[in-house]
Amino acid sequence: MSSVVKRSKLIIETPYKISFTKDNDNLNEKNIKNNIFADHEIGNNKYYGERLINESYMRAQQIIKDAEDQKELIMQDYQKEIELAKKRGYEEGINLGTQKGFEAGIEKCRHIIDEAVKVKSECILKKQNIIQESEKDIIRLSVKIVEKVLNEILDSHQEYVVNLVLAGLKKISEKKDIIIRCPDKYYKTIKDQKENILKEIDGLYDIDIIKDPSLTTGECIIVSPTEKADVSIKRQLDIILKSLGGQSDK
Repeated sequence: MSSVVKRSKLIIETPYKISFTKDNDNLNEKNIKNNIFADHEIGNNKYYGERLINESYMRAQQIIKDAEDQKELIMQDYQKEIELAKKRGYEEGINLGTQKGFEAGIEKCRHIIDEAVKVKSECILKKQNIIQESEKDIIRLSVKIVEKVLNEILDSHQEYVVNLVLAGLKKISEKKDIIIRCPDKYYKTIKDQKENILKEIDGLYDIDIIKDPSLTTGECIIVSPTEKADVSIKRQLDIILKSLGGQSDK
């Protein structure tokens, strides 16, 4: 069985493969049987082929549209996955950065606190040293002031020098061959009070009074053959200064 279409024949194969052949193309029986129009005479209905073409075109367009829609959905899902991954990575990065920043901040604070404690300890120690040194300086200064005041008193009231001599003589147990060494400025005062001094000390019958150029204001030394008593104002103040933790000036 054969069908003829002027100039060309329409062949539609499964699925939706449309082609035209010229009249001189040979269509054998096998090709016709495989054609979905093998049992119809295409030439008897000129609109049938056009309808099939339109339907095929519409189906093809629908397939293309469905494919495009599917592609769009896939792209949207893919984009969502990308955005989600970016967000998750960003949040993880933020969390990691925040944690590291927090840990770094804690470590820095700990370092600052340690430094502050160290500085405070050093300041306390330095303060204590300053206070101790200041106390020593204050004591030394006070002693120097007292020494100066007492020396001025002795210069103005040399009769007080006799009291120093009497205090020294009482420390000497041996009462023979006593020598009193004093500055030149005190010599006359002690000489004039010699008799009164002898009367004040039991067992003392004589004393020698000599000028010592090495001695200055407030100094007086009493010597026996076996003993020595330094009753100088400076000597006594040095003893007081040492008892207070200070150091005397040489």
